[in-house]
Amino acid sequence: MGLTEDLLGGGFIGLNALSKTTTAFLIVKTLALKKLDNTILNYGGVALCIFAHDLVYNYIYGQSEYFGFFPFLFRRVVPVFLYNFILYVVISLIPKKSGKRR
Repeated sequence: MGLTEDLLGGGFIGLNALSKTTTAFLIVKTLALKKLDNTILNYGGVALCIFAHDLVYNYIYGQSEYFGFFPFLFRRVVPVFLYNFILYVVISLIPKKSGKRR
């Protein structure tokens, strides 16, 4: 998926693939090995994965404008992370259709 995004969107070839691979690795290591009945644990795991993706992607993509770790973190990573995480929470709260048909 990441390589497809790179090919269609331009930019650095492999950057989306790398950041999505890192995220997938974290998902497998933190989420897939445990049954997530706890909603807070589920949201925390997803937040960790989204944050890792945004950190890797923005760190490599923004190397030319690097101005220290904490300013970089709060100017580039945190706003994108909050947007993606809030979108995830909103979508996850939409009730699912029941699969029953008459």
